[in-house]
Amino acid sequence: MRKKFFMIGFLFIFFAAFSYPQSINIMSPRSGQTWYKGSRYTITWNHSGNMNANVKIRLYQGNRKILGITDSAPNNGSFSWQIPDNIAPGEYKIRVKTVDNQVFDDSDNFRISNPEINVTKPRRGEVWHNGETHLIKWERQGNMNANVKIRLYQGDRKILGIIDSMPNNRQYPWRIPWGLPEGIYRIRVKTVDNKVYDDSDDFKIERKRRSLGGLTVKFPNGGERLLIGTYYEVLWNPGNINGNVSIELYKGDNYYGSLIQTTQNTGKRSVFTSFVFNNGRSREIKEGDDYKIKIKSLFYPNIYDFSDDNFSFEFPVYFDFPPPKRVVTLYTGDKVTFKWRIRRDNMPRLSGGVDFRVDIVSPIYKTVFLKRQLYITTTSFTWRVPNNIREGYYKVILYLWAAGGGVVGESNKFQIKKRWKK
Repeated sequence: MRKKFFMIGFLFIFFAAFSYPQSINIMSPRSGQTWYKGSRYTITWNHSGNMNANVKIRLYQGNRKILGITDSAPNNGSFSWQIPDNIAPGEYKIRVKTVDNQVFDDSDNFRISNPEINVTKPRRGEVWHNGETHLIKWERQGNMNANVKIRLYQGDRKILGIIDSMPNNRQYPWRIPWGLPEGIYRIRVKTVDNKVYDDSDDFKIERKRRSLGGLTVKFPNGGERLLIGTYYEVLWNPGNINGNVSIELYKGDNYYGSLIQTTQNTGKRSVFTSFVFNNGRSREIKEGDDYKIKIKSLFYPNIYDFSDDNFSFEFPVYFDFPPPKRVVTLYTGDKVTFKWRIRRDNMPRLSGGVDFRVDIVSPIYKTVFLKRQLYITTTSFTWRVPNNIREGYYKVILYLWAAGGGVVGESNKFQIKKRWKK
């Protein structure tokens, strides 16, 4: 009797195990996906039922086996595969099959492609101007050389080597040469091993047109190094335009503010390079090398002219301590001397009062911890770090103590820490 029950139990377990549905279901690659030669991807699948513990994986094109990816791998639901470079681009499918050939599944059709570069900017119909800086942009797919070269073409003729080698990081800022002739061009981005490339859409390069009536900027017109907090005479050719003009400041391609909101069109006007006005509010001029002046007729808004090229603004005062490229640490109770230098060849052009105001400020807490008036000939200031100051980062700012005022020097940040007594 016991033997009979044993046989019945054995048969029940046997049929339960082998009558349960066995299946493999490939999850990746999916329909519509593109995998790129030379790159590594993960083939994934689900399986159910009792089946062999190992699978083999094959690459098919239609019903024709193209490649044995692996002859035996654990049936654990995933396998990492680097696509060989010798696979021809086309539509494929993956087959995962148990090594005893009992259970298998085919993936959806997917595509294997060569590595690709796709130039996305400049776009068709864009107009870029001589002297401007624009970002050349591209996308990259697949495994390819880590560096690219960029060329300018007109039709099939190479016009200019923009750069011979740079990281393949999807963008490059290109300053369009002034001497480049107007015309229709395209950009080619190509790996330095010449294996992968793409051309942009056709775009146009042209010179910025001088305004009607002969209104043209003369100073600053490009390449000048101007000091913040200084008076300069802006010069322009007034042409034959009646009425007043405005003098505007641009940073990059963006309006920064108005230096002079309205003035007679006499061809010159003194301006103070500390603040501009934007939407009724003052805005400090910051250091930078991408500024331009725009002279615009107020009576004929479509008549205006820009500086031909960028000019720069820099502070007339620069710091030796704190050092410009290193963050120093000070402790409460320390006695420290801040040191700076003045570009004296331009200092006589500073007007108004002849004093500096020195502030020690925290960019984090937006708090001024010290205000002190100094003679303009002073080039250092000694300060004892107070015990009650908060820990954090600080900087020294020098203001011109005059009508109009404005920042004329700003130090690198420095750190303050508490000096704890033992």
